[in-house]
Amino acid sequence: GKAIKSGRPQTDETVLQAQTLKLRLQDCRLCPHHATEIASILRTCSHLSEIDLSGNSLGDEGCRQLVKMLSEMSISGPLNLSNNQLSLESIIYLLHSMRTCPNIEKLEASLHQKTAVLTLANRVVTDVSCSRSYSLNDDHLSTGEGQMLATPRKICLTDNSFHDKDLKRLCSALRNCGSITELDLSNNSLGDSGILKVAKLLPVMKALHSLILNQNHISRNGVFCLVRSFSALEQMTSLHLDLEDTQSVRLSFGDRFRHKLNDEWQGELLVCPQPLIHARRFSLRGCKLVLEDVARLFEILNTSSGLSEINFSGNALNDQSIEQLLKFLPRLQSLKLLSIRNNTFSQHGVHLLANSFNLCERICEVEVRSSENAFLHFVDSKESREIHCRLIDCGVGPDDIKELCIILEKSGCLVELDLSRNCLGSDGLRCLLEHLPRIHTSCLMKVSHNGISEDGVLCLINALATHPNITEVHVSMCSEEILTITLVRENNPRKTLRLKQCSFQAEQLAQLAAMLRECLPLADFMSVNNGLTPSEAEALFKAPKKPTGILRMGIEELWVKNESLVDLLKLAAEVQGNITEVTIRRDTSLFVVEQEFPRPVKKVESVVSRMHQCELEAKGVSSLKKLIEKCHQLCALNWSEVQFTDTEAATIFGALLHFPALKRLEMTCCRISAFGIEHLAEALSQCHAIEDIKISKINLGIESLSALVNALEGKLHLKSINLAFLNLENGSALKLISRLSTLPLLRRLILNNNSLSSEVCPHLAETLKNVIHMEEINLSYNEIEDAGVKEIATAVPEMKNLKQINLSHNSISSVGGQCLVEALASSERLEELRLSENDLRRETVAKLAAILPSMHHLKVLHLSSCNIDSEGISHLAQALSECSQIQELSLSENYIGNRGVKALADGLVRSSQLKNIELKMCGITDAASKPLVSGLSCCALLEEIVLSWNALGDESTLELAEILPGMERLRILDLDHNEITDCGIRRLAEELTQCRRIQSVRLWHNKISKEMERNLSKEEPRLHFST
Repeated sequence: GKAIKSGRPQTDETVLQAQTLKLRLQDCRLCPHHATEIASILRTCSHLSEIDLSGNSLGDEGCRQLVKMLSEMSISGPLNLSNNQLSLESIIYLLHSMRTCPNIEKLEASLHQKTAVLTLANRVVTDVSCSRSYSLNDDHLSTGEGQMLATPRKICLTDNSFHDKDLKRLCSALRNCGSITELDLSNNSLGDSGILKVAKLLPVMKALHSLILNQNHISRNGVFCLVRSFSALEQMTSLHLDLEDTQSVRLSFGDRFRHKLNDEWQGELLVCPQPLIHARRFSLRGCKLVLEDVARLFEILNTSSGLSEINFSGNALNDQSIEQLLKFLPRLQSLKLLSIRNNTFSQHGVHLLANSFNLCERICEVEVRSSENAFLHFVDSKESREIHCRLIDCGVGPDDIKELCIILEKSGCLVELDLSRNCLGSDGLRCLLEHLPRIHTSCLMKVSHNGISEDGVLCLINALATHPNITEVHVSMCSEEILTITLVRENNPRKTLRLKQCSFQAEQLAQLAAMLRECLPLADFMSVNNGLTPSEAEALFKAPKKPTGILRMGIEELWVKNESLVDLLKLAAEVQGNITEVTIRRDTSLFVVEQEFPRPVKKVESVVSRMHQCELEAKGVSSLKKLIEKCHQLCALNWSEVQFTDTEAATIFGALLHFPALKRLEMTCCRISAFGIEHLAEALSQCHAIEDIKISKINLGIESLSALVNALEGKLHLKSINLAFLNLENGSALKLISRLSTLPLLRRLILNNNSLSSEVCPHLAETLKNVIHMEEINLSYNEIEDAGVKEIATAVPEMKNLKQINLSHNSISSVGGQCLVEALASSERLEELRLSENDLRRETVAKLAAILPSMHHLKVLHLSSCNIDSEGISHLAQALSECSQIQELSLSENYIGNRGVKALADGLVRSSQLKNIELKMCGITDAASKPLVSGLSCCALLEEIVLSWNALGDESTLELAEILPGMERLRILDLDHNEITDCGIRRLAEELTQCRRIQSVRLWHNKISKEMERNLSKEEPRLHFST
C-alpha cells in the first residue's frame, strides 16, 4: 500500500480524507485461506480509499470472509474482487453485504464478465429531513438505518444469464435489500418468467427509484406482467418498454410521501407524512398489438391512478385497434397526452382520430403528421377546452372535406384547423369554404401547400368579402407557402387581406379589384411582390370605398425603389378617403397609404387657401393639388431609404409639411442634400402640432444639423426626439441641448450612436434637470465615459418621471457605474435599466443589488458583457429574490460560471413575473444544470430562455426536458452552440409533444448527428438545426 496525503484544506467535510491508503494486491495468487487474514489486517487500517484484490483465486469462500468483515472496515472507495473464480454464491454474499453494511453505495457484478466491485463511502451518519420511510430490510424504518437513505444505493447485476433456480435465490436475496435505490438487471436472459419473479419484488423494494431490465428476451406476456405492476404500484412513475431489436425496459419510481417541514426548524419532520400523487407515464415501443391486446392493455391501464401520459411507437395499430383504443379514453380521467408514433394510419384512421373530440370531451388537441405520428392532448375539464385539429400531410383530399367538416362541426369549439400539406386543391378549398357557415366560433384555418391555384385564391378572397365571420385571409404563394383563414364570432369585423407572390393575370386582377370594392369592412390590404405594374396598383388603390373607418393599403414591388417620389404621391392621391399617413421604405420597396372615411362633402378651402394655384405652380407642385386636397388630415409621414433630389425636396416639403394635423415625421437612411435639409427645416418650423420627430442614419453636415436643430425651437407639443446615428459634433450637440429647454412636453430623447463625448454631458445634465416630463433617455453607443456619466447622474434625481435609461456601450468603468447607481436610488418609477457593454464589474453590481429591492417598478434589467463574475452575480441574485416584478433579465457574455449560475438560480425562485432571460456565453456546464433548471422552473411566465454558446450537454438537456411540460408560456428555447448529443435531443423532442405553446427550439452547432437531425426535423418541425 501507499500512503497518499490529500491536498485539500482541513475542513469538516475533508477531515476524514486527510490521509488515505490504497491497497492493490492484483494477481498475487491469493487463496480462500488468505481472506480471513487479509480481512483482519484491513480492520486495523483507517482511511482506505481503494482495495484491489482482482486476479486472484479467493473463490466464494474468500469472498464470504471478506464481506463478512466489511462493516468493521474503514473504506471510502472501491473494493475490487474481479477475476477471483466467483459464482452465484458470491453474488448472494455481496447482496447480503448491502443489507449488513450501510456504507456500501454500489455493487457491480457480472459472472460472464468476471467482475465484482463494491463501492463504499466512509461517511458520518447524519439525520435526514426528507426521505422515504423504509428500512433496509423491511417496511419499518429503524432509527440508525433509515438515516442513510439520503444517499443513492445501486446494484448492477448485468450479463449473468441466471437460470430459473438461480433467479429464485437471487430474488430472495434482493428481497432483503430494501434500501436499494437503483437496480440494473440487464442482459440476464430473464424471459417472461424471470420478469414475473422480479415484478413480485417491487412492492417490498420501497426505496427503489430506478429498475433497468434491458435485453432480457421479453415477449407480450412479460409486457402485460409489468403493466399490471405499473397499475398496482402507485409509486411507479414511469414504465418504458421498447421491444425492438435492442430491448430497453426502464421502470422509475417516486417517493410515496412528502414530509412537511416545521417553519421554525427545517430539519424537523411532522409526524404525519403527506401522500404524494405522481404524474405517471407509460411507453410501449416495437410491440405489435392485435385488437385483443389493445383491449387487454387498456383494461389494465384503466385501473392505473394518476396516469398522465401514454406513448405508443411502432405498434402496428390498425383501424380497429385505433377505434378500440379511443373508446377507453373517456375512462382515463387523469390522462394529459396520448402519442402514437411510427404507425401508418389509413384515411379512415385519420378520421377516427379527428372524431376523438366527440368521443372524449376532455380532448382539446389532435395532431396527425404524415399519417404516421398522432398526438392527442387533454384538458382537466370540458368547460375549459378549445379544440385544435391538425391533420398535416395526411393525404386529405376533396372527398374527405365534407365528412371532416361534419365531424368538426359537432365539437362546437374549434379554434384551429390545420390541413397543411394535403391534397385539397382548389376544389377541396371550395368545399371547405362552403362548410364555413356551419362553424360558429373564432378559428384559425391553415390550408398551405395544398396545390391551390390563383383561382382558388380568388375564391378565398371572395369568401373574405362575403362571409360575415371571416376577419383575415393571408396568402403567400412563395416556396414557404402560407394560406390561412381567420374567423371570429362577431359579424362583419374589421377585415385584413394579405397577398404575396400570387401570379394573377389581368382578368384575375380585375376580379380582385371588384372584390375589394365589395368588401366594405376591409381595414388592411397588403400586396407583396404580386407583379403589379404602377397602373394595376393604381386600379387597386382606387377600388375600395367604405362608409366609415380607417383603411390601410400597401404594396411591395421592385419598381417602388426607383419610382419618383412625385409619382408615388400621385398614386397615393388615387385613394378614395382622406389620407392620414404615407409610408415609403425604399429598402423594402414598401409603399403604404392610410386613409380615413368618410370624406368631407365640403372642399378643403382652409388648406388650399394657403397655397393658391399660382403659388403651387411657382413651387412646382401643381401636379399634387389633388393630393393636397386629400391630406388635410395627414398626421404621419414615414420614409426610409428615400433619395430626395433637390427638386423633389423643394416640392414635397413645400407642399406636404404645411398641414396642421401632422404629428409624426420619420426619416431613416434617407439621402438628402443640404439644399433639401434647408427646405425640410423650413417646413418643420411651420409644423406647430408635431409631437414625434425621428431623423436618423442620415449623413448631415454641420450647417444642415444646425438648421434642423433650430427648427425644433418652441415646439410646444413635441414629446419625442430621435436623432440616432447622426454625427453630432460638440457644437451641434450643444445647440440641440440648448433647444431642449424650450420643449415643455418632451418625454423621450434618443441620441444613441451620435459620437457624443463627456464634454457635452455637463450641459446636457443641466438641461435635463429642467425637463420635468422626461420619461426615456437613450445615450447608448457613445463615448461619455466616467466623466460624462457622473454629470448625467447629477440630473437623474431631478427627473422624477424617468422610466427608461439606456447607457449601454459608453466606456463606463466601475467608478462611473457606482456613481450612476447611487443616483438611481431615487428613481422610484424606473421601469427599464440598460447598462450592457460597460466595464461595471462586481463593485457596481453590488451597489445596484442594494437598491434593486426599492425599485418596485423595474421590469427590464440588461447587464450583458459587463465583466461581472460569480461573486457579482451572487449579490445580484440576492436582490432578485426581492424583485418579483422583473420581466426581462439579460446577463449574457459575463463569465459567471457554474458557481454564479447556482447563485442566480436561488434568486430566480421568486421571480414570478420573469418572461425573458438571456444567459448566452456565460460559461455554464452540466455541473450547474440541476440548480439552473430548478430556478427556471419557478418562473411560470417565462416566454424565452437563451442559453446559447455555453457548454451544456445531455445532462442539462434531460433536466430541461423534465420541466418543459410545466412551462406553459414558453415560446422560444435557444440552445445554439452547446454540446448536446443525440441522446439529449431525443429526450427533449419526446417532451416537446406536451409543450403546445413552444414555437421554436434552436439547436444550431451542437453534437447531434445529421441522421438524428433529419429524423427529428420531420417528426418535430419546431426543432431548428443547422441543416
